[in-house]
This record gives sequence, C-alpha cells and structure tokens, in this order.
Amino acid sequence: MNTGAVRRLRSGLKRFFTFRQGRVAARRYAREQQRLRNGLERGLQKRLTSALNKRVRMVSEDIRSGIDPELGATTGPLRQELEAVFTAHVKRVFTTVYQYNNQRYKDLDEKADATFGLGFGNSAEFDSLIQQYMDSRRSYIANMSQSHGRAIINDVLRLREEGFNLSQISSQLRNKYNNVNKSRAAMIARTETHSATGAAQDAYHRKVSDSYGIVMKKQWVATSDGRTRANHSLMNGTIVEMDEDFLMPDGTRMKHVGDPAGGAANVINCRCVILYVDTDDEVEDDTVLEDPKDIPVNESGLKVDSKGRPIGMTPEEFEKSTEGLDLTALAKDGIKDMRRRVKDAVDGTWSSAGWSKYSKEVRFCGRSVKEYGGIASSLRPTSSTSLSYDRGVAMLASIHPELDQLADTFDIPRTRSFKATRGKRAIANMGDATMGWNKRWLEIYGSGGAKNASSWKRGDPAKDRPFNAQSFMDNTYDQMRTVAYHEFGHQIHQLYGLNRGLGTYDRPFVEGKMRGRNVTGGPSRYSQSNPQEWFAENFAMWAMRREDLVDPEFMELIEELLEGAKGG
Repeated sequence: MNTGAVRRLRSGLKRFFTFRQGRVAARRYAREQQRLRNGLERGLQKRLTSALNKRVRMVSEDIRSGIDPELGATTGPLRQELEAVFTAHVKRVFTTVYQYNNQRYKDLDEKADATFGLGFGNSAEFDSLIQQYMDSRRSYIANMSQSHGRAIINDVLRLREEGFNLSQISSQLRNKYNNVNKSRAAMIARTETHSATGAAQDAYHRKVSDSYGIVMKKQWVATSDGRTRANHSLMNGTIVEMDEDFLMPDGTRMKHVGDPAGGAANVINCRCVILYVDTDDEVEDDTVLEDPKDIPVNESGLKVDSKGRPIGMTPEEFEKSTEGLDLTALAKDGIKDMRRRVKDAVDGTWSSAGWSKYSKEVRFCGRSVKEYGGIASSLRPTSSTSLSYDRGVAMLASIHPELDQLADTFDIPRTRSFKATRGKRAIANMGDATMGWNKRWLEIYGSGGAKNASSWKRGDPAKDRPFNAQSFMDNTYDQMRTVAYHEFGHQIHQLYGLNRGLGTYDRPFVEGKMRGRNVTGGPSRYSQSNPQEWFAENFAMWAMRREDLVDPEFMELIEELLEGAKGG
C-alpha cells in the first residue's frame, strides 16, 4: 500500500473513530439486535435438535438390539458432537457481529475509507477470543450431555419396570424426546446465541476502545414488554464506563448481557442488549416503564400493572414450574382448576346485579346454555393424547387467571366456559363468553420451540405487516397467550357496559362505537378484516403491553373504556 493510501486509511479511521453517532434510538437498536439474533439462533436450534435426537435414536437402536445403554457411552459422543456444534456456532456469531458492526459504523460516515474494519475479524486474536469463550462453556456442555444421557437411561429403567418390551421402550423414547428435544433446543439456542452475541459485542467494542483510545460508555437496554424480568426492567437505561461491570439488582455483576457471571436468573431467555456510545452521544429511549416493585399482586398471585393488565408467567418460568412433572397429570389438574374458575364465574360475576338477565343469552355464537360453567370433556387429556397436547392444555390453564383479571379490569363477567372448536382452520373463537380452542393448535403450542418473531413496527410499510398478532411473539407460550387475549377482546366488545345500561346484548355499546371505523391502522393484516377483528388484534397487543404496535385510535378507545369501567 502506498503512502497516500495509508494516510487516507488512517485519516478515515481517525475521523470515524471519534465514534460519535449523534442521536441514538435505543428501541431501534434493540430491534436490530433482535433480528440479528433471530437469524443466528434458528441455525443452532436445528443443529442442537438433530444432535439430541440422534443420541436418542442411537440408544433406541441399541435397545432394539438388546444392548443396555451405558451413561459414559451415551454422554461421551454427545459431548463431542455438542462441542463441535457450539464451536461452529460461536465462530459464526462472532463473525456476524463483527461484520455487522463494521458495516454499521461505516454507514455513519459516508467518507470513511472502504477498507475500514480490516484487522477486526481475520486475525489469530479473533480465533483466540472464540477459544476463550468456548473454554468458558465447556463445563456447561459437559453438564448438558450428562443430564441428557442420564434422563434417557432413567426413562429406559422406568419403562422396563412398567413392563414395556424392548420395541415399545424404543418407540416411547422417540415419541417423548422428539418434542422435548425441540423445545429444549429452542431455549438453549436462544440463550446461548444471546450470550455469545453479548460477548462478541463486548469484545468488538473493547477492541475499538483500546485500539483508538476512545472514551466509550455502555448502556443497558431492556426489551421492555410484559415478559421482561423485573430486575432487567430496573436496569433499563443504566450507564457504566466501558471497563465497569453492570451491578444487577440481585447483587451480581455482569460485563454484558448474557454474561454467565450473572447466573441463570439473569441469562436464560434474556432479550436485553447493550448500547455502546460515545460520551457525547444522546440516547433516546421512548419506553416509560413502571417500577416492578410498585406493581401489586392480585388474589390469583398475578402482578397487575396500573392499567389493569396482568403480567403472567414468562415462558422460562412456565418451563421451570413444570420441570420434572407428569405433563398429563398437570394438564388434568389444570382442567380441574379451569372448571372451578368458570363455575365460580357463572355463580359469581354472571349472577351479580346487572348481569343475571343475560345469563342465558346465546346471541353471538349460539353456545348451549348447558355448557356454561364447565370445560368440554373433549378438551380433557387422556391416555391417547400426546405430551404436546397435554402441555398445551397446561399452558392454557396457566393463562386462564389472566383472562379473569382482564374481565375484572373492564368490569365485565368472566369467561364462563371453554370448549373444543370444530373445523381445522380457526385457532380459537369466542361467543357468549365461551372460548373455543382448536385441539390441533393446542398441540402445536404445546410442542414448544422458538419462533421467528415479526420485526414490523409502526411507520414501516403497511403491506409488510404480519398476518396476525401472534406473529410478533418469539415463542409458543406467548403466541398462545396472544391468541387468548385476542379472543377475550371479542368478549369485551360484546359485553362491555351492559351491567351499567350501555347498549344492548343485540347492539353492544363498543360495537356501536366501532361502526364505520377505519380499520387500516391495526398491527396486522387480519385486523383489517372488520371492526371486531380490528378491536381484538389491537387489544391483544395492548394486553401484551406492546403499545408500540397499537393503532393510536384504539388507544383513545381503550382509555375511554378503562375510565368507564372505573366509573370515571
């Protein structure tokens, strides 16, 4: 390279590495990082599922051949395969993060030399970083292999004690672990990708800071929705110097998001990001958060925010609460609890003053009055239902109290029965305060796994909106919750205000307000179907605390309904 080229390169780097970005939108950056991680974690999920299922398949083949599985022979090969999978993935993560940052910072200055970024991703130092990261994860991989191997062998022993023959044991293993491995791989892929991405971002910006003497700071940016950990909501906006650790509310210290030093409570399924900025940059974060410490808990054990929205279990909390339990028994217990809740609803909120005259109305879906106060027997798990279906029923049971809370918030009677829907297309439906669920979709949700969440936001082209609201969720638990909230939105626009003389059962008050409304501003294409679906889709996003996706006109309407429900 000639002297002039060197001078131009150095000049470009010097100019660029003032690192000033001016005004930085924290929410936009968080969404960009989410898209980056989504693409990376899908590949890891597939490879992990393949590796875990391969081990189950090999154990099954041994059993069919009369060979007893041994722990060492099961875990050793799995550990080697997982190490290879993780090493390749970490290298891909670091390479992608470095290339992303090189391009991002070049784009900030159109005059920056085209060769900017050389030396950041092609050196022995880069390979050393990957090796260091892998060294820190080897004990985790060993424990994962040991746990997986031991679980398989324990199941073999249990099935033998229950009298199954070798062929039946082999089939049982495959049937059980197919969905278990898929769900487990999704959680691992999400968590490990997030941790590796956090480490790569930290390493990149330390390199920038050290190489060019830049005074840099880092800011914690929480995802800030209904699933965000309370401690991480508290961390949102916290700024520290580049060489400082973040002091978490639980007393642990973390260099970056996903740092294993924070422990499982701060790492598993975390979706926060770190924003690296120059000391003179101005960070804009349009999210206003309630302090989780100030959010009260209702009689059902739910946290309820100041607008009356329930904050239910996170997907990881649900997983933890069901770990090691018999899913079929759990689902049956869930059905019993749901039956108790709907019976209480019929005896309670539907029988209270102002509602008794509507107790036998069947205006909207023509539900049979004899169904009120019960759970259809067709929804009940049996010995022939799959574990995925049983898990889906348990998920629905855990969400049911949230629907009751929303009913109380809007001063309408609670949902009074659940039944199975007919047909194969509709996921769920609602009418006469009876919620129907497609059993096939309960099984789909119960199968677990990560999903590719839509990154559409208000201001993007309307034609790019996802088909429905659940597409904004990156896991099946929140997808089911979103659908449940959508259906409950129908219950609100059908029943709101009847107990106070607003509208009639045939001509509901809210539907009157929606008549003739422009429905083009909703969060999904489905919200354009009619005013009722516009209301339900917007309500689902509002109840999920994703107000950034809600039609501003709906926000005006929902505030009016909240005030009316409170007697304002």
